[in-house]
Amino acid sequence: MRPLNLIVRERLKRLGAALVVWLAGAVLTGPRCAAQVKGTLEFSPIVGTYIPIAHLPPQNFPCLPEVSCQSSRHQSTAIAVGARMTAWVNQRIAVEGSLWYSPSAVTGEFSSSFNGAPLEQSTNDVPAQIVAANARILVSLTRRAGTWAYLVGGPALVDRFGDAYAGADGTARAGGVVGAGAHVRVARSLAIRAELEQYLYSYRGSFQRDLVLSVGLSAASRIGSAATP
Repeated sequence: MRPLNLIVRERLKRLGAALVVWLAGAVLTGPRCAAQVKGTLEFSPIVGTYIPIAHLPPQNFPCLPEVSCQSSRHQSTAIAVGARMTAWVNQRIAVEGSLWYSPSAVTGEFSSSFNGAPLEQSTNDVPAQIVAANARILVSLTRRAGTWAYLVGGPALVDRFGDAYAGADGTARAGGVVGAGAHVRVARSLAIRAELEQYLYSYRGSFQRDLVLSVGLSAASRIGSAATP
């Protein structure tokens, strides 16, 4: 079995490469007016919490005809870490991409009963990891000064691996991400960003709605001679 750190590194590298290509293309092919507008690049390490909402498809367990069996599986709430790059194309709109990782285990629950009487109940956690990348459009809702709010949305890719998915093929899923956040400037080129985003996608016929609540410290760098917005 391949070491876990090599698997994580490979998944991050693959998703990160796709994210860089999308972000670079969005900036280079953005509106023509972008070259005449005050622009800024921002980089932000992020940390937060991954909160899965929906259950995963259940596993099939052998069960006697006269016995009633139920099972369910779901990812566990866990810490999420990552990074975000933002490129402003005008005073209200930016393109950005983020990449994050969460060591979210899969919790499985199984119960059986006979004529209404419980026979067995068990719960077990199996190690697993989640990696996600997105490429989004950010729209500022208010003037970008001091503290301001924004909305984000765009395509996303979510991949899962680890012992819980050993032997599973095609665990990566494309979907979308939507979210909202606040940008609070704490210095000329530094700001704190707090954000809630939701990933929407289908996994093996089960619709998933994963939340990520995060906070990051954003460092800005000007493009050209324009003043920092």
